[in-house]
Amino acid sequence: MITARGAGSHKMQNRGVRIVKAVNCLILILLWQSALNHMIGFSYTDEIITLFLGLQLVYAVIRKRKYYIPEERYAFGCVLLFYFIGAVSTFTYNLQNDVLYGLASGLFSVKAFTCYFGARAYFSKKNIESKHLNILLMMVEYPLCIVAILLLLNPVFHIFPETGIKLGIMTTSFIFAHPTELACFGVCSLILSVFIRSRFGYRRKYYRNLIPAIIVVVSAGRYKALGAIVLFVILKLLLPFMKGRFKLKYIALAIPAVIAVGYRDLVFYFSGANVTARGALYANAVKIARDFFPLGAGFGTYGTDFSQRRYSSLYYTYDMSHIWGLVPGDASFAADAMWPGVLGETGVIGSLLVIALFGVLFLLIKRQVSTKALSMEMNFLLLYVLIESVADTIFMSSRGCLLFMVFAFMVTLAKNKEGINCKLV
Repeated sequence: MITARGAGSHKMQNRGVRIVKAVNCLILILLWQSALNHMIGFSYTDEIITLFLGLQLVYAVIRKRKYYIPEERYAFGCVLLFYFIGAVSTFTYNLQNDVLYGLASGLFSVKAFTCYFGARAYFSKKNIESKHLNILLMMVEYPLCIVAILLLLNPVFHIFPETGIKLGIMTTSFIFAHPTELACFGVCSLILSVFIRSRFGYRRKYYRNLIPAIIVVVSAGRYKALGAIVLFVILKLLLPFMKGRFKLKYIALAIPAVIAVGYRDLVFYFSGANVTARGALYANAVKIARDFFPLGAGFGTYGTDFSQRRYSSLYYTYDMSHIWGLVPGDASFAADAMWPGVLGETGVIGSLLVIALFGVLFLLIKRQVSTKALSMEMNFLLLYVLIESVADTIFMSSRGCLLFMVFAFMVTLAKNKEGINCKLV
């Protein structure tokens, strides 16, 4: 005979298991969403997931569920103020002659952050124990190894489309829409599997996942992702020699190696010897921030996908309309980096708020995560986001949604005190 209390407990347990399965599905869908979208021609998967998680966040706020930790309140405040600043500048200047269009662009600018806070609200509904993570680990690690093997075979059998020579080899996007998506898949699979195993004390050598990840990243030919892998390896090697908690100052030891990996790209885009869309976006973002001080020109006007869908007048004003990748009708490189858009659209104040947001997230790790390995891995993920943001509109992309959802997953697992003795496969 099942009592009312027992039935209620059983119902809550089943609900918790369903939530954990949904968590696994959300992460796996975003991990593979670029490949799925590329194959089926549907490109709104990350928007649907963001909407779902946004509703979870609204529900948590309405129900006044205190799932958050103190630092997250300040981070959330930074996001709200960032959007408010952009909205004020959009109303003030209305350069696109459509305020609603600008406000919609602003929502996409905070898409990745929405995923983080919504995921935290959703993931916190049930403690995620290690026994629930076996399938997630298998669905992350086994495909990573399989993809690496296929990529090793590709130069011989030419199975997948080739995208040009980089790093001295012929690169590919595999089944993803772009090589950047493939590189992100490799880095994210690596850090997700390493973190889960670190969290639950499973002593698997990290290089077993590192080697396939390196193969994936090198095959994609993305210098930023390769620099991130170099950073990860150096931090892992330094970890045994660190006393006490992991400190961000240790990252300074790895910076020269990371810069060395991407030196050619840095010189090409930012030396001034070449007129490139990315270099022009950075240079003129400073001018726009000065001319529209301190709030910027408003959402949807510069350095974002929305600014090229309805070609922004700022590209004419700052003599950028003749640069390849920024010309009217083919301004696909307008969204080639995150920070020009942040500085140009929300000005000095908006940029400072984004910097403050990341500062708060780093502070969250320092205060809330005492385990050295976990702290290093969580710091690494945020650093990877920052590395990507130099040459990618990461906060607005599906990759940003994936990375911030994984970070929310990490925060939830780091807080969870249950399941430590459960054995992983």
